Amino acid sequence: MQIATTKPAIPRPLVLAVPGLEGNRPQSGVGRVFASLQETWGERVRLVGASLEAPNLPLLRSLPRRVHPSERADWVFLPRTMGATALRDTGGTPSLVVVHDLGLLDMAFSGDRPVDGWSHRVQLAHFRAVRYASRIVVVSEFTRQRLLHHFPRLAQRVAVVPNGVGPAFLGYRRSRQEALERLRREVPEVSGEPLLLYVGSESPRKNLSLLFAVLRVLKEHHPKIQLLKIGAPDHPRFRRETLASLRQARLEPGREVLLLEGLEDELLLDAYRAADALVSTSLYEGFGLPALEALAVGTPVVVTKRASFPEVVGEFGATAEPRVDAFIERLEALLRTPPSEAWREAARAHAARFSWRASAEKYLEIFQGGTRA
Repeated sequence: MQIATTKPAIPRPLVLAVPGLEGNRPQSGVGRVFASLQETWGERVRLVGASLEAPNLPLLRSLPRRVHPSERADWVFLPRTMGATALRDTGGTPSLVVVHDLGLLDMAFSGDRPVDGWSHRVQLAHFRAVRYASRIVVVSEFTRQRLLHHFPRLAQRVAVVPNGVGPAFLGYRRSRQEALERLRREVPEVSGEPLLLYVGSESPRKNLSLLFAVLRVLKEHHPKIQLLKIGAPDHPRFRRETLASLRQARLEPGREVLLLEGLEDELLLDAYRAADALVSTSLYEGFGLPALEALAVGTPVVVTKRASFPEVVGEFGATAEPRVDAFIERLEALLRTPPSEAWREAARAHAARFSWRASAEKYLEIFQGGTRA
């Protein structure tokens, strides 16, 4: 007698409807987060598009009031706050929005937003509309605290899911000399000894004028020092302000400070490893991924004792008050005594705790748990 057997059912992939699905380019910070999650989820998650419906009036077209998934979905997933006004009507589908930082509210008077009055009000409207989401993910405990400072009633819907470090960083093992040689082949202007690295934009909150002032003082004892600044300015006005700050610090772009953007991933990895230290004088970070990426390749970091930096770098990052003397003290100590190989391995192990695999699993736990807090 033949016993009938049945094959185990293949779990149905989770379907996430993502507004602006094609616009989440991996070149942007949020795009990198989204692309990393997508790659890690693999076949367990299927992404579909979603359209946003807005009133057909000139001033209200940028404030959608409804989400239309292109097909039946388990969740509406918004990887950024822009578009959140549409979450008030998702047709009954639960929604999740990711909040990367509260700079729009916390740094409202920093000059960080080069937009007109109406555009700024639109951004604020989208941010405040996170209250319509079924669940809210924040990328650090610092960001959670700031969100609840402004919106205390959301506490039961908020979960902390840190960003992750990509496997290319965690698996990087070139020596500093090899990385430096590769970097100089592609960017011959790199000649600094020591070589400092900053990765990020040039918005006012990044406080680059302080970084340039620090570099100017260090140059007195390290005449060949060079800063490699990697990343788009984010706005033409920010680049103009950067160039003005360089002139004020008597530093020459293309010589003491190299302004680079659009580096290929492999070359970016080499830049991280070739540097003697990654330095950030930023006053506000929702997570601070470049500092963690530097630790992942064994490069020491000196960052401000502000926002999420202490939380992310832990005991492996040198933190300083945002003052010239404080940064000089930290950097001079590091340049006098470079870290040991044992320290580098411990720093890599610390960074490995922030893997995209772990983050992706936490997202899935939230999705599979429904709308419960």
